[in-house]
Amino acid sequence: DVYKRQPYWYYVARTQQELGQLFAAVATYKRMANICQGHFRNDEMLAAGLANQAAIQAHLGQPAAEATARRALQQSTICWQANLVCSRILARGGHHALAEDAILRNLDVTLERHRSLVHLLSLYYQSGDDTKLAEQLADPRVCRDVPVPVLLHCATRLGNGQLPPALVTQLGRSLTVIPHRQFGPD
Repeated sequence: DVYKRQPYWYYVARTQQELGQLFAAVATYKRMANICQGHFRNDEMLAAGLANQAAIQAHLGQPAAEATARRALQQSTICWQANLVCSRILARGGHHALAEDAILRNLDVTLERHRSLVHLLSLYYQSGDDTKLAEQLADPRVCRDVPVPVLLHCATRLGNGQLPPALVTQLGRSLTVIPHRQFGPD
């Protein structure tokens, strides 16, 4: 009976969030978490609800955002959206190792590989971890699965002398040359 109420509170909170009623949404997510606490070991809906609560708290500048993100990550390891939202919040708070772990959860089981790779590269870029950034970009599969604008952004971070060959190859493949002919002097 307790669990049957969880979807109701989740969708009430999502509706409040969509309507811009952020404080009411946070309160409803808290209520949902209190109702469901301790009933299941792996609960994706609770993880998603707590991740949404953490995102709202981060947006409002509330210091509880990081603690809520950590709680969300404890609820489920396979909710890819919650993993990415929580990683972003934890990274902003300077908890890069926890943020990396949240993203790697997705990559370990091939959940949303493309999005997760973009988040991972973004984390390394923003944290200034050029070594891990270069290691990822040395993998041709990573370069293949990441959009070219992200690769270009990462290349600017590494600089000309440190670009892995796989990155250079992928960027070269993305270029297209089209001659533009004009009548008269070219």
